[in-house]
Formats: sequence, structure tokens, C-alpha cells
Amino acid sequence: MLNHSHLYLFEENGQKIGLAGFYFITPLGETMCYIDLVYVFPTCRRQQYGRKIVDFIMSKSNENGVRSYQTWVDIENKISQHLFQKAGFTLAQLNYRRDDKGEPHES
Repeated sequence: MLNHSHLYLFEENGQKIGLAGFYFITPLGETMCYIDLVYVFPTCRRQQYGRKIVDFIMSKSNENGVRSYQTWVDIENKISQHLFQKAGFTLAQLNYRRDDKGEPHES
């Protein structure tokens, strides 16, 4: 069951920094946060804004009693993997999909 959905645009001194999208769900009686989007605009990358956005999401979630988080990151997106690992996330599952030629690869 979807409880609350959130989309934020982050700015600093009038400059757009990035976006965050997340929602709260209660699948088995305990509310969790699913982080659907963390995006930092190219001109603002490598300045710790991604980590600040993830910290913001976790702070907002904690205010709502959330203690469990989940997200999906492409297996080839090492930057996002590193970002979430630094925030305390661990790899829970690898999924496989087929490319345009029908060959399986990790996703």
C-alpha cells in the first residue's frame, strides 16, 4: 500500500542542484521508504550534493517513523552504487535482463 509520495527539487543560491523522488509504503505492517530518484544536475556533480540529497531523504523518512529503505541501482552505475553504500545501503539482490540481442546481463 502506497502511503505518501514525495518529489523535491533542490536549489542553492537560485541554482538548481538536483531532484529526489521517494515514497513510503507499508507492505507488511512496517512502513519503509523506497527511493525512486536521486539526480544531481551535471554542473553540480562531485560536490557531495548526492549524499546531501540521500541524507535529506533519510531524515524526512525518519521523521515519519521509517527505519527501512530500498532502492534500485543499475549494475553498471558505479557512482550511484558508491553513493548508496556510503549511506549504509547493502546489496540485496542482483537482477538479470536481456539486451536487444536477447543476451542476458545483470541489471
